[in-house]
Amino acid sequence: MAFILIILIICISVFTVYVIIDNNDVKVKYNDVYIQNLPEEFNNYTILQMTDLHSKEFGFVLYNKINSINYDAIAFTGDMINDKDYNMKSFRNLLGNINNKNLVVYVDGNNGPKTYDEENNKVTDFGLQIESLGCTLLKDTYCIEKSNSKIWLSNFNLATNMFCYGEKYSYEEKFKQKFSLAGNNVNIAIGHEPVSKTILNLISTNKIKYYKYDLIIAGHYHGGQIKIPFLGVIYVPAKTPKESFFPDKKMVSGLYKCENVSQYVSSGLGASKRMPLLAFRLFNTPQIDVIRLIKR
Repeated sequence: MAFILIILIICISVFTVYVIIDNNDVKVKYNDVYIQNLPEEFNNYTILQMTDLHSKEFGFVLYNKINSINYDAIAFTGDMINDKDYNMKSFRNLLGNINNKNLVVYVDGNNGPKTYDEENNKVTDFGLQIESLGCTLLKDTYCIEKSNSKIWLSNFNLATNMFCYGEKYSYEEKFKQKFSLAGNNVNIAIGHEPVSKTILNLISTNKIKYYKYDLIIAGHYHGGQIKIPFLGVIYVPAKTPKESFFPDKKMVSGLYKCENVSQYVSSGLGASKRMPLLAFRLFNTPQIDVIRLIKR
C-alpha cells in the first residue's frame, strides 16, 4: 500500500511539474494563407496574431520569440486582459518589450473592459489607455496601402452586432460606408469568436450583404484549453451545444477553408479563470501565430 502511495505521489508531482513548465512555454506556429486576388505588393505580407493572454505574464520567453519574428503587423484578437482583475501589467509589459510596433490592431474579446462603447459610438477610457500604448483600435475598418494597392482589416465583432441589432448602434452607417470602400479589395476580418460553418458558408456564397471576407482571424477557444489523450477537445465556448461539445477539431484551432473564405483560429496564450481549479492548459502549449498571405 505504501509503495502504491509513493508511486501515486511521484506521478502527481511529475504531472504538476509538466503542466507548470508547459503553461509557461510559448510555441510559434507558422501558417500560409492563399488568397486569390491578393495584390502583388502584399504577397508575403505577414500578420503576427496574439490572443487570449488573460493577463498572464510570460516575460522574456514570449518577448524574445516575438522579436525573433519578421512580420508586418500585429493583431490582438481579444481577451488580452482578464475579466476578474482587469490587470493591465502583463499587457503593458508585453507591448513595452516588442520591437516592431509599426502597425498593431486591437479588438475586444468577451473578457476584460471594453475599448469601444458601441451604443454611444465612442472610445472608452480603457480604450484610450490601449491607444496610448501604441495600438490602433479596430473600431470598424482600417486600410493598409502599398503603392496603389490596398487590403482592408475589418472588425468582425462590430459587424456581427450591426447585423444582429440593426439600427440600434449609431456606427452602423459609418461601418457600411467604410466597408463599401473596400470594394473588391482583399478584406480580412479581425475578431475574437470564431465563425460557425453555417455563417462561413453564407459568406463564401455572398448571401450576406457587407460580409465579403477573404480571411477571418479569431481566437476565443484556447485550442480547447484542456485536451484529453485519444479524445482530443471535449468542450469549447461556442454558440450552441452542438458546436460546443466534442467540436470539429478543424474549427477549434488552425486554418479552416470554406469555399473562398479561410478562417484561422489561434489556440492563444492564456487560460480562462472562470473555473479556478481548471485555470490551466493541458497538452496544449501556449501559442502565437504567424500568418503569411500568399498570392494564389
